Amino acid sequence: LLISDGEEQAKVSFTGKGYIKSIKSSWDYKDEEGSNKGNGEISFSYKNDQLVSYSEEYNENSKEYGESYSIKGTYKVTYTWKNGNLVQVDSEGSEIENGEKSKERSTYTIEYGEQKNELGQFTMTQSEVFDMEDADIFGLVGMLGKASAYFPISYTEEWYEESFDESDRDGKSTVNTTYSFNQD
Repeated sequence: LLISDGEEQAKVSFTGKGYIKSIKSSWDYKDEEGSNKGNGEISFSYKNDQLVSYSEEYNENSKEYGESYSIKGTYKVTYTWKNGNLVQVDSEGSEIENGEKSKERSTYTIEYGEQKNELGQFTMTQSEVFDMEDADIFGLVGMLGKASAYFPISYTEEWYEESFDESDRDGKSTVNTTYSFNQD
């Protein structure tokens, strides 16, 4: 599948079961304020119809108000499943902007309740923990493999960031989720 709007185009490939396998994109924007040109590739891997890895690489050169910027980055995420449920997400990324390096790492731990996921759909909570920039929305429409067997009730994120323009940061947060269901 090739998608193009004149300034950006993306080639999307799928597995035999209709899950997204890769997205390759390139862009070239110009206006009175500057220009932006780059490319990127996102890859997805599955095992037993469940998403087990996501990786992203991108390069971008831009010029805005006379200043030039160059960015190159990579991002990798591993998904751990247990008893049909996504229980842990580990991600690691690095970026070089105009020669300056930054890194980040995070881990999501997901807890489940007793409510079975009868329709097998990803919830907003599960899409949140995919830890993807914009591609997590594909999980809501069934394009990132099978969802967890049960509904998640909470997830905890722990992160660490090392950046050239900030001091090192780390933290931890927990999000709790509740559901109410009709008779269907």
